[in-house]
Amino acid sequence: MPYARREARALLSANVAISDCDFEHARVQQFHGLVSATHWLRRRFADADRLVTSRIYNENSDSPVGAVAIEWSRRTSLTLRRLGFASGIVPKGATICADLVRRQT
Repeated sequence: MPYARREARALLSANVAISDCDFEHARVQQFHGLVSATHWLRRRFADADRLVTSRIYNENSDSPVGAVAIEWSRRTSLTLRRLGFASGIVPKGATICADLVRRQT
């Protein structure tokens, strides 16, 4: 596993939970646990997925463990390029997957 992947995986806890959009099928996906998150991370690296982050914050500051949330201003990947988003996408909150579903129908 290349250095960047090992470094990224080392930041994940055993009970990590990730939600992401499956742009190819226009649906939200959930990943729970280190094994599932590692597979997701490998797919993101293989897809040349890049996020331009605009904000990283603790979404649950009342908890001793917390929850990291990432807001981004642009996302690019090979999949997005193949789907017609050559310059990537700009987020519209949680509606990006729903917007893609409407676009495909």
